[in-house]
Amino acid sequence: MLHQFAYISNEKQYFTDEDLRVLMMRAREKNKRMELTGLLLYDNGAFLQVLEGPQDSIEIMKQELLNDSRHENMDVIYSSDKLFEREFANWRMGFQILGSHKNKDYLSLDDRVKELLKKAKPNGAEAHDLIAQYTQLKNSSINLNLIGTNINVK
Repeated sequence: MLHQFAYISNEKQYFTDEDLRVLMMRAREKNKRMELTGLLLYDNGAFLQVLEGPQDSIEIMKQELLNDSRHENMDVIYSSDKLFEREFANWRMGFQILGSHKNKDYLSLDDRVKELLKKAKPNGAEAHDLIAQYTQLKNSSINLNLIGTNINVK
């Protein structure tokens, strides 16, 4: 059985586009080694991330994230140990800067996630359902377009 969790946090240091690009490249490499998949959403210093994989990898990653000095106020808002199959199976680490996609369906979903992030304590189930919708959009491959680099997240 797979485990999954989602958390929100705030950047403690300012992330440039290059910082985000490097973060994603390293996360994808690490997630491959740890058999993790997921999606990271970013909006003006706020993060919303979901990760899924084997229990031991999830527990290690939770601890590493809690100790990561680049962000603060980490709050696990969703957790499940009853995942029968991966929801983000094709994404070592999907990434989206909210509002940066030109596709109308993505922009609509981005706006709903932004509203969720404005809440003091977002509803975890609602957050999970919104995040999962990114995989259901037509052409659900999210690209990381930073500093002229186009990196497919699948």
